[in-house]
Amino acid sequence: MAKDTIIAKLRGKLDFTDEAQAWLQMQDVWFAREGGQAFFGEMRSSFAHSFADVSQTEIDDYFRRLELPPDQRPRIQVLETYQGSLIIEAVVTMMGGMGTVYAAIKAFSELPKLADGLEDLKKRIQKRFQKEADKTAEKLITSGPERSYTATPPPHLLRADLTIDARPLRSLQPDIAKAHKIHLSVAIARSGLVLENLGDDPMRDVRIGVFSSPTRRNVWQFGDSFSGLVSLLSPRQSISKRIEEFRDGNGQPLDIDSGVPAYVDCWIQDEHGIYLFNFYLE
Repeated sequence: MAKDTIIAKLRGKLDFTDEAQAWLQMQDVWFAREGGQAFFGEMRSSFAHSFADVSQTEIDDYFRRLELPPDQRPRIQVLETYQGSLIIEAVVTMMGGMGTVYAAIKAFSELPKLADGLEDLKKRIQKRFQKEADKTAEKLITSGPERSYTATPPPHLLRADLTIDARPLRSLQPDIAKAHKIHLSVAIARSGLVLENLGDDPMRDVRIGVFSSPTRRNVWQFGDSFSGLVSLLSPRQSISKRIEEFRDGNGQPLDIDSGVPAYVDCWIQDEHGIYLFNFYLE
């Protein structure tokens, strides 16, 4: 299991402009249903991929200017998407444990300076994401059979927003603890997962990866899992997530077939380590 370290968190948001919401209310098309939520449900994967690609391009360019070798450059991972508007949660990771990443960064930059530079990418990523989202929306409303709308669509259907949180980078330390304590409970069923922090210290930026297979697995890569994120799990707190909230890299939800036995493995990762829990569901 390859370990990596989160150095920043990204949160992208798409919602309809006021003009778009007014226009949607007058239309009798599938993507206008439920106030336009059908649109975000259908296009969730496209927007998540676009967000990841745009963010990765800007971050690659930033670290290229700093002359960080290509094999050490950070990667974007989209962990979760939520509907309401459309919210995309992603993280920026670097290969290696906390101490390894700290040493790699200190070799070419100071942590506060690098963190400031990452957060300064906000406007660039937001502008490019807005442009790509507009293209996707325009393609949808103009594709297929000729559309008959009661009014001309507004020039911009969507409004993009973005936040970048580089606090994980600022908090990196030169080494990690010499001892680990595991005070964690994980329970899983075909309908959901419960994660409980049994300890007295908070757990931050907890990444959850779920693997389901009809046969026992011996090799795990987080990128192959159906993943989710818990930003903060306070002491003695438990949190439950529906099984369909975990999604793969293409945005497809996890579905554990109730008709057959399943080996289900849960990858739990925080800033201190990776913990793997194995289950067999009869």
